[in-house]
Amino acid sequence: AGNDTVKKVELGAMNISLSAVPYKTEAPETRSVWGDEKPVQRVDLGDGLMAEVTLEEDAEAANTRVNIVPIPDGDYTIWTYKDNQRLRGPHTSLSGKVSNNGTVFTPNPGSRLLLDPGTYTFVCHNNTATEVGDNFEFTYGRDVLWGSRENFTISETTDRIDFQMGHIMARVKLNLAAYTSNVTGVSAKILTYTNQPYKVTVATSSGGYFTTASSADKLNTPDFTATTIGVTDTKYPLAKAYACDYQYFMAGTQTNQLFLKFSAGSSYSGIDLSGKQMGLRVNKTLQSYHSYTFRVKLKPILYLFHDGTNGVLAEKGERQPIGIVLTEKTNTTDGLAIALKDAVADMPQYTGSFGPRWDEWSDHLDPNFQSNSQMFPNFSDAVKDMNGYKWTWDAAYSASGVGQKVDKKFTRTGETFERYRYGAFHYAGHFDEEITAQGITVTGPMVGRKWHLGSVGEWMQLIWLFYSPDAIQEDWSHGTGGYSMNGPLYRKSFTDAGGKYPGEGHMGYHWTSTEINPNTAAHATPYLNGDMFGIEDSGPKSYSEAKTRPFIHF
Repeated sequence: AGNDTVKKVELGAMNISLSAVPYKTEAPETRSVWGDEKPVQRVDLGDGLMAEVTLEEDAEAANTRVNIVPIPDGDYTIWTYKDNQRLRGPHTSLSGKVSNNGTVFTPNPGSRLLLDPGTYTFVCHNNTATEVGDNFEFTYGRDVLWGSRENFTISETTDRIDFQMGHIMARVKLNLAAYTSNVTGVSAKILTYTNQPYKVTVATSSGGYFTTASSADKLNTPDFTATTIGVTDTKYPLAKAYACDYQYFMAGTQTNQLFLKFSAGSSYSGIDLSGKQMGLRVNKTLQSYHSYTFRVKLKPILYLFHDGTNGVLAEKGERQPIGIVLTEKTNTTDGLAIALKDAVADMPQYTGSFGPRWDEWSDHLDPNFQSNSQMFPNFSDAVKDMNGYKWTWDAAYSASGVGQKVDKKFTRTGETFERYRYGAFHYAGHFDEEITAQGITVTGPMVGRKWHLGSVGEWMQLIWLFYSPDAIQEDWSHGTGGYSMNGPLYRKSFTDAGGKYPGEGHMGYHWTSTEINPNTAAHATPYLNGDMFGIEDSGPKSYSEAKTRPFIHF
């Protein structure tokens, strides 16, 4: 027996090194959130609460030189294969514990790996495996770590076997974001509409290769429970984040077959989340070695308040609403809001008309005069125009010789007073004066912010906020066509805040700052009291029956 011991090679704690390969991250997809591209599908959860879902891949920091991260503490087992067969005799496997943040491997008492010199395949996994005959089974819900060294030769001079352990399961985290601090007791689980992979079997004859078929069934995860409460969201600085721990899914799981069901919790001053559910309508196949975060924004209609914060009317306190949020502020981009009311054109010469013209000059002298530095004869380009602020305030975005449009004046032949040539731009740009006249004083980050005449792309954000995705879009001979809107929500969102919705009481032509050609500017067209909404490209700039609704960045 002593001679046998001398001949064999023992691999113990000093010979085993375990590390984890970091989760892979695909290059992020580039997609515009502006213009005519519809945003992430919104789901109506009831009680005035909407939800939006995105799926992001997580990056994991690693030692850039060797591309590894510490392995999680816990129990691990190493198996030995020879000629594609798992060895089963004494001392052909080694089990032990990893501790001290993945830096120390300690074999269990009595566990030894004692082998003849030669070439083997070694397989290592954590304690997520179930032995079934000669096979191993792994089921979803656990972080499976698996590593192998194939055709590895050992001898008396073998110093170490390095295992770089990969995450066989896809890791999934749920992050909730809400524009309120009143989110309490939230827990939710992920279930599936259809059968999805839930178990994988690794056969002994595979020699450690992870190449076997999986079984499918409907999934029902444990509850995600918020562990980080109410910190500032990493992407939306005006929102609060509620993060949950990771759970683990089999590779091949189709995310568009998953749905989230809230088990408990409340948000926004008492909206009960229990029993509410939503499809995770992101079309992606989860992959091994990848980590994902579902971002779920719980978002009713949000208001911009006088102090630059966002929230709901039920939680406004002393804050005063000045607009409805169309796009949210992120760490890299401003948000966008539309005013609760039209700008009042206090011009006696326009008595009986709805509002100012886009360009007085086009009515008086020259109907074919270009005013913006760029026109949009192709309406598919116009719907991507997000430059309302620049068309209003930036002289560089005006045609040669025009200058800054917002305060440009001229005197019509036969008149003795000056008037604003670009009346719609002027009254939109100076809407702050009307806000002040209403007794509202902006504070904080809103000080110095300027209102502007919204562009076509900016008006499209209003449509995307309230449109009904399952309704039929009307086909128009010009412009976007008519979108069916959630009319009751659209109207209520403005009137509850003391405002008036575009289109109230009439067809509601509203100027945009987007110039189509020298004679024409686009106008937003809500009708049927906001049940339908579109953008038209056929409005003569001399038209005096279009209103002016201001927009603002925050």
